[in-house]
Parts: sequence; C-alpha cells; structure tokens
Amino acid sequence: MEYVSRVPRPPLDGLIDDLYHLEGVPPYARLTLPPMPAALLIVNLGAPFRTARIWSVSLK
Repeated sequence: MEYVSRVPRPPLDGLIDDLYHLEGVPPYARLTLPPMPAALLIVNLGAPFRTARIWSVSLK
C-alpha cells in the first residue's frame, strides 16, 4: 500500500493540514481511528473497511 501526502495551496492551507490518499491493497481488514482533537474527514472510494470503535461517547 502506498501513502501519498500533500499540503494544499493557499488559501486552503490555512484550513487543511494534510491531504492524502492510499493506493493499493490494505494490509489489514479493519480501520482503527483513535480519538483526535481535530475533525477528520475520510472519503473511501474503494472497497468498504470494517471499522472498530475503541471509545464511546455518552450523550446524557
């Protein structure tokens, strides 16, 4: 699997830290996303991943 990262040009560089894409067959069947202090948008244009939640949020 190949990881390709780019920093967007202005004016988007002030809002977006990193644009990347993965190409090839993933070496794992699940995608684990740890909690992050920033928003993360993932757009999957390939076969679906199974996701594993390692934390939960209680809305009471």
